[in-house]
Amino acid sequence: MLKTVSILSSVLMMTVLCGLDRLCVPSDQALREKVKIEHQRASGLLQPLEIPMCKWDEISMDFITGLPTTQKRHDAIWVVVDRLTKSAHFLPIRKNYSIIKLAEIF
Repeated sequence: MLKTVSILSSVLMMTVLCGLDRLCVPSDQALREKVKIEHQRASGLLQPLEIPMCKWDEISMDFITGLPTTQKRHDAIWVVVDRLTKSAHFLPIRKNYSIIKLAEIF
């Protein structure tokens, strides 16, 4: 970290915009690549996922949180997507629901 700070300190300027600290990075491509390499892990070989045989046999899911609370006190959305058909269900939930409660909803 100190190495990165020492490299960047001569060319970066800290500014405060809307209460957020932001770094203004110059257009020096070599410097950008050096900083990028320091903070990234080497990735392994990518493996394709198998194609499911039946609808809803394999799903992917995501949680959208940080939403305003509804009248029913829901403050998140649980997105469940069938990997074969790409159809999705958007389920209103509370972010403090347990795994058991989520299983009941699904």
